Formats: sequence, structure tokens, C-alpha cells
Amino acid sequence: MAIRKDIEDLTASEVQRFREELLTPEELAQIKEDVMAFCIIEIRKFCGEDIFERKNEELKAKGFDKKKMKARLTQNGKKK
Repeated sequence: MAIRKDIEDLTASEVQRFREELLTPEELAQIKEDVMAFCIIEIRKFCGEDIFERKNEELKAKGFDKKKMKARLTQNGKKK
């Protein structure tokens, strides 16, 4: 996650270097989506197509549910 954030920041910095006006929030969101897609593609390329599905099954076997965790993190419209 930290590496992905670093890649997002570096990508936004490089794009900003060649522009006179600041990046808009929509453009920053697009950069974030593009970097996430790139990271997912690279992870799947090196770890196998079903790596995320296997990890999700491992977590469920340990009693963790991604949907429950996500709901807790955004409770009351605020991240925790």
C-alpha cells in the first residue's frame, strides 16, 4: 500500500512538472485509479491471476471478512 501511494505521488509530481495549472481533484483521482490498475496487473502477472481470490479465501478461513472490515472503516462517513 505504501509503495502504491509513493507511485501515485511520484506520478502526480511528474505530470504536474509539465503543466502550468495545478492538477484538479478529478485528475488526481484518475491518476490514483490508473496506478491502482497498473499495480493489480503487475501483481497478477508475477503471482498468478487468482492471487486476490486466494488471499480473500485465506482471510475468510481466519475469520476476517473484507466487507465487514470495509464497513467498519467508513462508519459514520469518516475513516477510522
